[in-house]
Amino acid sequence: RYTEASLVKELEAKGIGRPSTYSPIITTILERRYVEKEKKQLVPTELGEVVNKLLTENFEDIINVEFTAKIEDEFDEVASGKEEWKQVLRDFYPQFEQEVEPEHVRNLISDKFGDEATVSVIAIGTDHKTVRISTNYRINESSETVDSEIEAFLYETLKPLLTQNISLETFIDRENHTGGSIISSQKVGPSIADDIKTGAFWSVVLAVIAIGLYILVRFRNIAYSVGSVVALTSDTLMILGVYSMFWGTFLPFSLEIDQTFIGAILTAIGYSINDKVVIFDRVREYFGLYPKRDKYQLFNESLNTTLSRTINTSLSTLIVLLCIFILGGDSIRSFSFAMILGVLFGTFSSLFVASPIAYIIMNKQKNNNK
Repeated sequence: RYTEASLVKELEAKGIGRPSTYSPIITTILERRYVEKEKKQLVPTELGEVVNKLLTENFEDIINVEFTAKIEDEFDEVASGKEEWKQVLRDFYPQFEQEVEPEHVRNLISDKFGDEATVSVIAIGTDHKTVRISTNYRINESSETVDSEIEAFLYETLKPLLTQNISLETFIDRENHTGGSIISSQKVGPSIADDIKTGAFWSVVLAVIAIGLYILVRFRNIAYSVGSVVALTSDTLMILGVYSMFWGTFLPFSLEIDQTFIGAILTAIGYSINDKVVIFDRVREYFGLYPKRDKYQLFNESLNTTLSRTINTSLSTLIVLLCIFILGGDSIRSFSFAMILGVLFGTFSSLFVASPIAYIIMNKQKNNNK
């Protein structure tokens, strides 16, 4: 019998799954009652054995270790840019006036498409009037008119099931459902990975620049602004570094650089700058109260007087984040982990990056004025 740890080790040895999917795999087989935990061991249930038997007997070509490992490797090559992702299906969602059987719709389309395409039709909802048609017909064509041509082809094919005299324009109109029409369609392909990367990069850069400008306007001294920007950049790079260092290791949750991670980075930046503003406020206050004191002493006293507040705030936030990390679901664990790192690195950078850089720049400004 496998335990969770030994199952992950076995999956890794066979090339099935990745660090970001091990936890969801175990969660799924437990939630669907394919296995049960007995003294930390995963014991197959009767349901699990029946499902496994049905799948392996009827889909032996794809329900096997070799096929799954091969697909995982191919996905890795797509993700790394070594292979180009190709669309594999087009989905159409027609809605009819009268009830239809998915098998009847499939037969009509298959007869027209012939052997060159695969067609799958399933019912959507319980009214038997909406179906999803999935096909790889002309999937390798990339002309701008191919989608319109396929919709026209579907219109001619499904005419026996449509209200008489309905036009092609009505059939492809997503808003007009009179007499039967396509209510939506989509191409099953890659997510907009490049757009996400570009958007994520610029969102972080623009956030840091905007914060730098805000600090400059608020404190009227570029030393504070530069210290904040460098510290926030340091926070972001250190979080990225931890994610890169632990990628593909033992951590049982996703370390994907996705929208959730970018949201966590932006949230961590917002939290981190708050602490820096408090310290800089105290520095500015002491400059006004003791203008003749040495800058080194003023910075030191400012950090000492705000240190307890910084530590208490960070600890309070960490307690909440640890509760979310430990008790929360898998979907939020990556976010809370990035936020925990953000709080730790943000506290560190407030004390040891932002303030020292601001002090150094102020000293240079003083020397230049002389």
